[in-house]
Amino acid sequence: MLTLCGFAASNYYNKVKLALLEKGVAFDEELAWVGQTDTAASPLGKVPYLKTDAGPLSESTVILEYIEDAYPARPLLPADAFQKAKVREIVRYLELHLELVARNLYGEAFFGGKVSDAAKEKTGEQLT
Repeated sequence: MLTLCGFAASNYYNKVKLALLEKGVAFDEELAWVGQTDTAASPLGKVPYLKTDAGPLSESTVILEYIEDAYPARPLLPADAFQKAKVREIVRYLELHLELVARNLYGEAFFGGKVSDAAKEKTGEQLT
């Protein structure tokens, strides 16, 4: 049985959870906050990480590749190599150029904090 560890405010956790749900793979969830993780499962203390019968895996991209390989029914990636690369390309764009940039605004958008005007300007430049 797989156990997905992390928390729902993590986009990376949600990305793995969505893949498991879309593929119809049974899994349990275990709450693990940053700084309160199992360092044997996630050496850098990051979420998500996945507990498998063979051992733990960390890093969402690695976890997604494992899920795709270990559970080939209902594939999430096309069989064609070029089309598969295009899917990975758009995922990487979203991770690097949207999610990481938008994360700078989370404090104000979701948690009542304040983001400096300089950070907002920098984020705006990166989003355009």
